[in-house]
Amino acid sequence: MARVDRLRGYLLTGTVLLLLVLVGAMSYSRYRAGRGWLRKLVKHSGASLVRETDGFTYSQSMGGRTVFTLHAAKAFQHEGGLWTLHDVIVTVYESGGRADKIYGNEFEWDEAKGIARAMGETTMDLQMTVPKGPQPAAGQAAAAGDGMMHVKTSGLVFLRKLGVGATTEPVEFVYAGLRCTSRGAEFDTNPSELHLLADVHIDGVLQGQPVSLRAVRADLSREQGVAVFVQPVMTAGARRGRAQNAVLHVRDHGELERAEATGDVVLDEGTRELSSARAEAAFGAANRAQSAYFSGGVKLADSSPLRPMNGTAADMRLRFDGEGRLAGGTASGGAHAVTTQPGVSGARLLRELRGATVEAVMMPVSAKESALQSLHLVGSAS
Repeated sequence: MARVDRLRGYLLTGTVLLLLVLVGAMSYSRYRAGRGWLRKLVKHSGASLVRETDGFTYSQSMGGRTVFTLHAAKAFQHEGGLWTLHDVIVTVYESGGRADKIYGNEFEWDEAKGIARAMGETTMDLQMTVPKGPQPAAGQAAAAGDGMMHVKTSGLVFLRKLGVGATTEPVEFVYAGLRCTSRGAEFDTNPSELHLLADVHIDGVLQGQPVSLRAVRADLSREQGVAVFVQPVMTAGARRGRAQNAVLHVRDHGELERAEATGDVVLDEGTRELSSARAEAAFGAANRAQSAYFSGGVKLADSSPLRPMNGTAADMRLRFDGEGRLAGGTASGGAHAVTTQPGVSGARLLRELRGATVEAVMMPVSAKESALQSLHLVGSAS
């Protein structure tokens, strides 16, 4: 009986040992297969993990000053000088005192080529004006009206040597209370320029009324405070303007200083339309118009069924009061206008005027509107 019990014990022990051996063999086989799959994946990707580090920082100096800093909370180094970076802040310093920041959850950093690629959404804080007070700490949002342009995009590629960041993905940014979008953008730090590549949309509120601007593309120079738009169409309330090209000059604090438009310039409101080859305008506080000059052949038209009007001149100057209302204007270079208006018993009265110069004086009739007060014809007047 004891021999039988011992035999059963040997069999049981052997069975357990056999199971352990089988399990171990299967686990080792899976481990080897897993290692082989991982090696194949790493080999296929062209990089292998060399080391891991916290608080990765890379900076570059030129002429005794730092021009570029890249910081990541965590970094994984691969073969060939490639890095995978998490929680990244890229700071680009400019000689004028500006410091642009780029934020991203994950970047690929090629140390040898100096190329950083964002793997997801990227946000940027671009300084449009040189800071005069204390700046927010890294990662902190700046306050509204801080002279910063806040950008959101994806697929950003930054080239350290050229100081250029570019993307073909949709771009959204906010500046001075205006929301802007475009399809693709380039950010050039030398010279300090922002290029919006296609489908530019700008929307916001100015002087209490909604405004929108659409353009094929746009180029913004921060150093010169100049924005160039290709085929812009701007709408402000009931007024609309368009041209082949427009240039806006902005003061340091972000307000509009003057504007220039060329090529098929057209301004219209309701039934009234003004067109010329070129237009220039100057602006004062709160972006209020001060003066405007139209040249290259000016045409005035009003298709109102009650008082239709057509007029022409070589050029025309307009002036505005402190509230931005039209205060008067001068048309010169063979000014000519024809208008009709209702007469007695349904008759139509035709009125025509000519003069080397025609001067108009306007009077305010509301907070934003003015009306014609008088006309003065000078030189061969009729």
